[in-house]
Amino acid sequence: MIRIEDNLLLREHRWATGQDENFTTEAFAHLLRCLLRCDKAAGLEILERLTKNNIAEMRIGTDPILVVTQFPTKYGYPDIVIQSADFVVFLENKIESGVNEEQLENYRQALKEHHAEYKCLILLTRYPTAQNDASDPLPFRVHRWFRICDWLEEFDDTRIKSEEGRFYAAQFIDFLKQRCIAMQSVHSNLISGIQSMQSLLMMVEEALNGLKLKNKQSKTLRYLGFYAWEHEKKDYWIGVSFKEPGALRFETNKLKINVPLAKKNELGQVEPNPDNASDRIWINRLDFLDSGFFEFTRSRQMEEVENFIRISMTNAEKLRLQRSPSK
Repeated sequence: MIRIEDNLLLREHRWATGQDENFTTEAFAHLLRCLLRCDKAAGLEILERLTKNNIAEMRIGTDPILVVTQFPTKYGYPDIVIQSADFVVFLENKIESGVNEEQLENYRQALKEHHAEYKCLILLTRYPTAQNDASDPLPFRVHRWFRICDWLEEFDDTRIKSEEGRFYAAQFIDFLKQRCIAMQSVHSNLISGIQSMQSLLMMVEEALNGLKLKNKQSKTLRYLGFYAWEHEKKDYWIGVSFKEPGALRFETNKLKINVPLAKKNELGQVEPNPDNASDRIWINRLDFLDSGFFEFTRSRQMEEVENFIRISMTNAEKLRLQRSPSK
């Protein structure tokens, strides 16, 4: 897995708060354009798999293939439109939002009125959904995002030959996995991984108690960790995000920061608050690989965790936004 610092999509996605589906749409459209330009055979194979149709039957020929996003039609704006002289494909992307049947019906109508000979409507979704009525003559295909990831991983250097194509495919695959849009297969190291995660959380809890910080465990399918505070409840959050499992994170949670001051701070970085797009939080990371954390003894690891939390908390308090005195 590519480190988050080395994946441009992941770095840019931090600033796309509230625009997850649009961001993923644009990233996938860019990948399709890249493959059709640099590795056309691979791009056409992806198109074949998406439409579940033979390219020869789609009458693509030598005409250029356009991939555009948010294309205006009389019935709405499909996320991606792929078209050439004699074929057109509408692709709708759903990740967390539900499938809108009225929206899909509008796109069906737009396609039926289109002049192209071959037409297809495609739904890309994170979660399973039903296919449409088989009696509808317009081809309608449903694919889940993990399947797209599987296809791209099948393409070795003999299928995607250009350096640009291989680079962007690898970035997009890693983006899907770290965003938990496409899951990875379960490996035999699951048991030891769970045991190691439990040990790390015990170290964090022990460090918080040693620093006399009140704390409360927090866990979802996306992260594991603790809220902690000295003054106001849940000022900080310390734990591991499954989007970035290679680092222990310290985040300001309810603690409001002085953003200009935080941006000048040599330690950590300012990022959008995932719960409030207009807000900013300060994040510090203990990178397990860069720090050599896995090579340390248990006692040394405990010291590293304690020092990391102590230093992070000291910096966070320096960045605390001071309330204006009441008049």
